[in-house]
Amino acid sequence: EDEEEETEEISEAPTPEPTAEIVPTEEVTPTEQVQSAEENQTPIEQEIITIENNEEFLAALNVKDPGDPIIKAFAQKYAGRTIEFDGNIAYKSDHGDYTTRYDFLIYPWDYSEISASGPTFQFKDYSVFDLNLIGDNIPDSIQAGNNLHIVASVESYDENSQLFQLDPISTEIR
Repeated sequence: EDEEEETEEISEAPTPEPTAEIVPTEEVTPTEQVQSAEENQTPIEQEIITIENNEEFLAALNVKDPGDPIIKAFAQKYAGRTIEFDGNIAYKSDHGDYTTRYDFLIYPWDYSEISASGPTFQFKDYSVFDLNLIGDNIPDSIQAGNNLHIVASVESYDENSQLFQLDPISTEIR
């Protein structure tokens, strides 16, 4: 009889302990998993896309035709993301009747008077101040022919106009 009582006591004693241990573990683990998932997603979403870390971006910058489907696919896939690249101001025009707001036509790589290829980027309806010029060489104004280092947010791509809309985060004369 003493052995039975000990067995009963032993079987009763461990039962509450695992239950007590499981409950806090279950409450803590999902929270940790959610936090971990959010922490893992945040750096990926904030990683700046460059030609060094994204083959699709490199391919899009190197197309010859500004209407190439690669450009639209890239713009849709990476809408809202940040890209960084070397480009140039191919053309600057007044936005509507404004004299201090402009539409900037941007091509990748260095400025050339004789050739252009790749996506036709546009900063539409921005002042020079809105371009967030940085660096040691900040001019009072910028013109067609200026080579820039651009960090911008991907907005959209219009197949009809073949314009790839960007929202400038920072630009630097190079």
